[in-house]
Amino acid sequence: MTFHTKHPYLFFQLIGFGFLIFAFAYMMFHLDGLQYDYQYILFVLSVIIGVAMITISPPVIFLQRRSLRDKEKNKWIYELQTRKHMWADITIAFLVIGIFLITTMFFAFYGLFFLLPFAVFPAAAVYFLYRYLLKKRFYKIPDAEQYCIMYQMLKPDGLSLLEQTPTLAYFNVVPNTENLELLYNFYNNCGALKQTKIHIICIRFSLLNERYGELFDEPDRMLFCVSSQDIDINELSSLCFADRVVLYDKWIGKLLELRQIHKANTD
Repeated sequence: MTFHTKHPYLFFQLIGFGFLIFAFAYMMFHLDGLQYDYQYILFVLSVIIGVAMITISPPVIFLQRRSLRDKEKNKWIYELQTRKHMWADITIAFLVIGIFLITTMFFAFYGLFFLLPFAVFPAAAVYFLYRYLLKKRFYKIPDAEQYCIMYQMLKPDGLSLLEQTPTLAYFNVVPNTENLELLYNFYNNCGALKQTKIHIICIRFSLLNERYGELFDEPDRMLFCVSSQDIDINELSSLCFADRVVLYDKWIGKLLELRQIHKANTD
């Protein structure tokens, strides 16, 4: 592991202090004054970059790490927000840019060039406050996991109900507390809930193999399903985990069709 990945805070602090040391040394070697424009510009830029590195890098690194940790969860929240309230996002974007420009011009007008790195903080505060309020508004129902009733299907005959009823099937999504709360609140924000509680049907791939033949090589894998008896299935409600969700009946039908084609080609 490289130094900047192992100690990112220290790495950028050292760079910032390096710019300040350079600016101080540059000024010391020009004690007669910064007589030329390029000397003054070089000095001011060195100080600005140094101060920016020291003051801005810690919150940026912290927020980046937090964003990566919550990337999966936030992705679908902001995707829904974009679909439902696109103009709110556009308004906030213009507001953040406007605050940044006004703050920058204020510092420049009064000659406070050394404070220019701090111009980003008011705009960033507004942006992250908006994101915080957005997430708070999204999670209207706390402890939503209690409204998700989970049970595991044990007999292949029960799959016939999923074939006849439109059902969302989720792959590679662990039905833990965090994901269930995200999914339930997502349905709630979409207006897709038909009742207070939803039923989560967990199915092993071995059960699918037992009913449809050897379709899957990993029998211990799981998928969980939510039936249209509990939610309205539409483009918006199926947006959460969109890269890992399918309509069960169409998915099974497609797999069986592909198996028949493959069998016909090999015979």
